[in-house]
Amino acid sequence: DPPRAGLGRGLVRDLAALRPDRILYVSCAADTLTRDAAWFLEDGYRIESVRLYDMFPRTAHFETLAELRPAARRAEGGGAALQGDSVTEAGSQRAEGGSADF
Repeated sequence: DPPRAGLGRGLVRDLAALRPDRILYVSCAADTLTRDAAWFLEDGYRIESVRLYDMFPRTAHFETLAELRPAARRAEGGGAALQGDSVTEAGSQRAEGGSADF
């Protein structure tokens, strides 16, 4: 949950270099989330799911939760592509509490 200014390129690069199996990015600023997510994509991650949470009814403000996972990669020796487990299937049901999968 970074500040509205986002993580910044250096921190995104450092986090991606650690190669965690999952990154949960919470943001109240869609513009910096979009920018930072693009950098995570450049650094070998994919967007698994995005959910919006209306935590402040009757306002234009919402929170966004993006789940990022390592992108598919080639197995040793040029074999088949390997990919992390999928948490959110296409067409998943809406979660409780005012969120939606995209």
